[in-house]
Amino acid sequence: MRLHRRRSASRAGRPLPLLAALLALVACVPTPAGAGAIDRPAEPGAVYVVGLASVGRTAQGDVMRVGWGGALIFRPHAASDLFSRLYDWNTALFVQGDHRPIGDHRALTCWDVGFRRYVADMRGDGSCASPFLGLGLGVARATRPSPDGESSNRGVAYLAEIGYEWSPRAGLVLLAKAQWRLYDRGGLDYSNGAVHVGVGVPFPG
Repeated sequence: MRLHRRRSASRAGRPLPLLAALLALVACVPTPAGAGAIDRPAEPGAVYVVGLASVGRTAQGDVMRVGWGGALIFRPHAASDLFSRLYDWNTALFVQGDHRPIGDHRALTCWDVGFRRYVADMRGDGSCASPFLGLGLGVARATRPSPDGESSNRGVAYLAEIGYEWSPRAGLVLLAKAQWRLYDRGGLDYSNGAVHVGVGVPFPG
């Protein structure tokens, strides 16, 4: 796979307009009716641990490759223990690890923290379902072959997602999402898109 070099000036400004537009879109998702009148339950909310499988490709046209990872999802009830307004905003906090081969002997590993805005009310821990939009920020590590063995670089990656989260019953989460990761580092473009599916249970179970 060929990774194209780009001039630093063009790379530096490219993420900002896109991220600003996505942030505005997430902010426009309406909060379910009656949000301000709903009292937050006294008991702690469930945190879900989710296993993820994915398939995707890089922006430079590599073949589709399988990836894997995992996530912790703090739905609005649990997230409000960290920041109370997330309950009113019907917004989750997620922490995600993602590993993706991006070419022959090349790989990208990322750790992300982000926010997920739900369309339908997801503040309970029972049966519920909703589409969502999410944004995240992460630390990425790309590895590739070099004459001295293996070389790597690290930097900041940006994440955007759209998907659907469903709990057919309490204690079970099913997840499907499309994800775009922007990571351009050291003159090489590792940006990639992927489709993820996942299954989760409360942590601790």
